[in-house]
Amino acid sequence: MNTILLQAAVSELSGIASVFVFLFSLATAIVIFLLFRGVMLWYWRVDTIVRNQEKQIDQMNTIIRSQNIMIDGLNAIWKNGKEKVDDSTEDVNRGK
Repeated sequence: MNTILLQAAVSELSGIASVFVFLFSLATAIVIFLLFRGVMLWYWRVDTIVRNQEKQIDQMNTIIRSQNIMIDGLNAIWKNGKEKVDDSTEDVNRGK
């Protein structure tokens, strides 16, 4: 009977130890991953690439805004010109 109790106590401790070993291994793996991730991002210059892409996006948005302003201006000119042409064709049709 004593041997059964000792075996249960040992197996209980080994279960706790295995959980501790698992958690310690997981924490170590996460730390190593974060360290290597930082080194890889630095080596491949990912932060510089992202910064340059953000600048390109800002420049493209500026170009798009200026083109939209130009298009709105051209549309206004075209509408005004079309109204003038319509007025002159009405005058011609009336015989003036």
